[in-house]
Amino acid sequence: LFLFISEQKDKRCFAPLHCASLTGNADCISTLLDGGSEVNSRGFAGATALHITVSTTGHNILRFSILTYYISVLIRTILLTKNA
Repeated sequence: LFLFISEQKDKRCFAPLHCASLTGNADCISTLLDGGSEVNSRGFAGATALHITVSTTGHNILRFSILTYYISVLIRTILLTKNA
């Protein structure tokens, strides 16, 4: 059920992960990614949540922690895909 809800999109084609990235809510982003949200999901104009984080999060420390987390999830996803 969580995965289904986490992939629902609004009129901008933004999933909850995109919305959490817009606000810079690191706890929400972590929860969504740990719950299996699609890290490469694209919203309006092809933006991923990572694109949104880079362009909108104002605090450099928060942005660094979020980007570090995204990168670790991307690496894990790539490794799992290669080994499948």
